[in-house]
Amino acid sequence: MKKMIVKRKTKPEEYYTVAEVAEILRVTTRTVHTYLHKDGLPYSKAGKLNLIKTEDLSNWIRKQTGMNLTEWKKSVEK
Repeated sequence: MKKMIVKRKTKPEEYYTVAEVAEILRVTTRTVHTYLHKDGLPYSKAGKLNLIKTEDLSNWIRKQTGMNLTEWKKSVEK
């Protein structure tokens, strides 16, 4: 019997990719990788992808700035 491998084409809604986090924070993807590996931004590995939970990003931003994710997004939109 052959095993079937199902590849998911989309990521779960509650996760951000490194590129999405870079866009939110208005930094480069390289800077996000620094945050992941040196500055304690929590992440999960899914194959080659580093995925960041929405809640973890919000908590990390709160520690860094005192704002939650929604407040941060509003402040950088101005």
